[in-house]
Amino acid sequence: MLDLLRAFAQDLLSEDGLMHWLEQPTEAEEMGQTYTEWVESHERRGLERGMERGRTDGIEQGRTESRAMLVRLAGRRFGEETAEKLAGLVRAMGAEQLARVGDAVVDCDTGNELLAAAGNGATVTANETGHQTGHETAR
Repeated sequence: MLDLLRAFAQDLLSEDGLMHWLEQPTEAEEMGQTYTEWVESHERRGLERGMERGRTDGIEQGRTESRAMLVRLAGRRFGEETAEKLAGLVRAMGAEQLARVGDAVVDCDTGNELLAAAGNGATVTANETGHQTGHETAR
């Protein structure tokens, strides 16, 4: 029995024994720091992705609302047939093109003129409408 106790004591004091192990940081402590850093980096990444997604969704929602407003205004000014045709033309337009169509809704004298302008990227000049648009586009 005494030999067993001596062997146990030697094992406790050896370089890779229990005492050495107890002096080392625990795996949980090491993982705690690593885990915290990991969580923080993933939280930041998730927040960045969420913010980007929110911006993208907001931009798309704004464009959708702009399209609806342009179609509504065209319908009030030029009739529902023009509005329906315009809806198909503006479906894939970006912000700049939508702004030009908005100008054309105000500047054009007829629904056909508006549809022609929208079909050409809404480049309506003063000569085509008789109005000064302020948005002449060089071709």
